[in-house]
Amino acid sequence: MAKATKTKLKLWRRRLAIFFSLLILALLIAVVGLWSQHTIYAAKFFPNTSLGPVNLSNLDLAVAEYNLNQAVTQFKEAGLLYQVDSFNFKLDLDSDFINLDQTTALSTIWEKQHPADVLNKTKVIITSLLRGFHYDLPWQLDQTAWQDQVTKKLGSHVYSAQPPRLSLTATGSLEVNEEVYGQVVPWPEANLKTITALANLDPTPIVITLQGENPEFTVKDISQELWNQLNTFILPQKNLTLVAEKKSAPAPIFPATKDSPFIQKQNFIVTKADWINWLEINPKNQPPLTINQEALNQYLIKNLSAALEQKPDPANIELASSSKATKFSPGLDGWRINLDQTLKNIEESWLNQGSSTIPVSLDRLLAATFNETLKNLGITELLGVGQSNFKGSPSNRRHNIATGAKSLQGLIIKPGEEFSLIEHLLPVASSTGYLQELVIKGDKTIPEYGGGLCQVGTTLFRATIAAGLPVLERRNHSYRVVYYEPAGTDATIYDPKPDYRFKNDTAGKILIWTRIKGDSAYFEFWGTSDGRVASQTTPYVYNVVSPGPSKLIITPNLKPGEKKCTEKAHAGADAKFTYTITYASGSSTKQTFSSHYIPWPEVCLIGATSTPALEDTSTPVEGAFISDLNQKP
Repeated sequence: MAKATKTKLKLWRRRLAIFFSLLILALLIAVVGLWSQHTIYAAKFFPNTSLGPVNLSNLDLAVAEYNLNQAVTQFKEAGLLYQVDSFNFKLDLDSDFINLDQTTALSTIWEKQHPADVLNKTKVIITSLLRGFHYDLPWQLDQTAWQDQVTKKLGSHVYSAQPPRLSLTATGSLEVNEEVYGQVVPWPEANLKTITALANLDPTPIVITLQGENPEFTVKDISQELWNQLNTFILPQKNLTLVAEKKSAPAPIFPATKDSPFIQKQNFIVTKADWINWLEINPKNQPPLTINQEALNQYLIKNLSAALEQKPDPANIELASSSKATKFSPGLDGWRINLDQTLKNIEESWLNQGSSTIPVSLDRLLAATFNETLKNLGITELLGVGQSNFKGSPSNRRHNIATGAKSLQGLIIKPGEEFSLIEHLLPVASSTGYLQELVIKGDKTIPEYGGGLCQVGTTLFRATIAAGLPVLERRNHSYRVVYYEPAGTDATIYDPKPDYRFKNDTAGKILIWTRIKGDSAYFEFWGTSDGRVASQTTPYVYNVVSPGPSKLIITPNLKPGEKKCTEKAHAGADAKFTYTITYASGSSTKQTFSSHYIPWPEVCLIGATSTPALEDTSTPVEGAFISDLNQKP
């Protein structure tokens, strides 16, 4: 018994020895096999590897890339073919809506199949033997752009369902257009088939069947009661007014005026024939009458965007010298129509409240902040603006105003510098771009260069006051002129006197920037505020005196007895206002500007008969820079 047991034990030991020997041998064979696989495919893709329909097995990287490029190129040349019902079309695969990076795709697979560590190498070999590697082509498809391409190709073959729409007849009565049943692409199905075709580089046509689309409601759903309500609301109304207002950073302006360059208000008239297309009815909703967002947006973009929208302009300055800038932008904000909020405004103001005046909402796009050059100069904020209006001026006077304003544009005034307007305007002659304009010399009206430059002096005076700078010299005109109202806020100039002068008593430089907008001149002072605040009382006008009878001047320049009135009558008056500068320290200074205006009668020229013309023994009333009596009504 014991002997038999020992025999069995020896037998099991022998069998175990054989088993482990075979196991070790198998492992050795496996290791050798694995190692040989690594060696064989060190520079190749492993067996059973494919990228889409392209077989990469046993190929090196260069050959694999060549084969893949060939297959993709051939597929791209064929394009994506579609058969939509009975209509066929092709999409170009070189378009922006689709992209395939073959090189990156191959490199990614290569890195996965050739890891650095032994464990992952072993996993790659086993996976290759058991099930292989199958990768999808990594096409990048822009869904929105692709749908746009398909829709564009299909054209009139597809259209959305439309509910009944309101319109006006030729006689102005209200009518309703019947609903439209749509025909649309089943996008989920089309997308799946497209991705499948791309993944397999399948050049056969992608078959898609269009689907019908029902409108949300039909004419039959519009009750008589609703129809009566629509007629009652729509028929009595006429035009709508859309009001858009742009408000930039506030700045002190003198004199106070609604006509500000920093507040732009524009009105847009919308006729009934246009706004009827905005309206959308749906008996299933409450309220049943709303605004169609798409129709409104199309109208706003077509009719308002060009006039209202603009890109922001970053701050910038270009210098010709330390005292003159040739270009300057303070950083102008941009504007964009807020379509969603404007829709809400229309619904609230018009549909709910019945107002025909509706605000257009604008988004302000902030410009870039001041650049380093402006910061170094200390030109970082608007200190004040002077404004004057020259509506009715003759063309030569307008030209001279613009020329004078241009000569001041970009001047940089240093701290402590006293500014003389005469000094910066001279010489006033044809060589510097000025034209002749009529001026008054006693009993005659004659042309001289620079007529109208007192508009420049007046605007500069007002800018000085708005910015809170001390005025060193200023004289009013001898008579009231409509261009310089309100009375008492004008400044006359004539070489060599009177001059207009002020001082930069701030610690920083001041830039003068001028602009002409329509009939208004705006002079801006830019610099760095030191905390001072300027204030002015409203000009007080008193001692008003009648201009008296018309004055006739005999001239040989007209036909005998012919009469031509050259000057309007101006009543005489006195005016004054007080200008106060309050500094950051709390101290203040006051200046009272008193003006006396003589009455000026209407002046008319009359052609000489037998009476000789009067001789010119006069001197200028205001000088060669003044043509202000020659104003149009």
